[in-house]
Amino acid sequence: MIETEHTLIERLREKPTDADWTRFYRLYEKPILAVAATRSLSDGDCRDVLQETVMKMFRHGFARYDRKRGRFTPFLFGIARDCAIDALRRKAKRNQREVELDSAIFHNLQIDPSQNPMGAAELRGQQVLVATALDYLLLKGSFAPKTVEMFKALVFDEVSPDEVARMFNTSRGNVDQAKSTILKKLRPMYEGLDQGMDMEQALVYATAALKA
Repeated sequence: MIETEHTLIERLREKPTDADWTRFYRLYEKPILAVAATRSLSDGDCRDVLQETVMKMFRHGFARYDRKRGRFTPFLFGIARDCAIDALRRKAKRNQREVELDSAIFHNLQIDPSQNPMGAAELRGQQVLVATALDYLLLKGSFAPKTVEMFKALVFDEVSPDEVARMFNTSRGNVDQAKSTILKKLRPMYEGLDQGMDMEQALVYATAALKA
């Protein structure tokens, strides 16, 4: 059982020093990561849970802790558990948005405007946003013009991969590679736009995501 000295808790509650926070972090870093790992999160997501837990403790956690109501470690690990659950929800949302993006790109989500006008309108907006982002990436020199043209023919014009290869005098493998390369950058860029970023910010976000 890991226990923090009551004096450390009291200092962190009242007038903590940098040394107090360092001591707390070193003591609980691995246990909090272990709590997050029980939810089958990635290493990166577990680190996010750690940082979020520490920030919650910094903001109001120590003020909320009451020794009379129980021990400290269950209180702390309860906060870590809640942060891990939030991380799982964010992960599920990211996965769902990726499915929606693929649906927007590949036109494989059929929505009847007469039955669901709002859904059809949103899908069309997503498709135009994807095309706008692709034009921006071309303008910024992220892809060769031929790569973009093959992608547009394949995805927007719905030409078969073999026919696209014939049109551009290249191999089927090159067509598949063009599609894969563009989608790899387009997905995180669209995620950035979905979070309210402008095109330039979304490009920076996507570049950082690919390096992570």
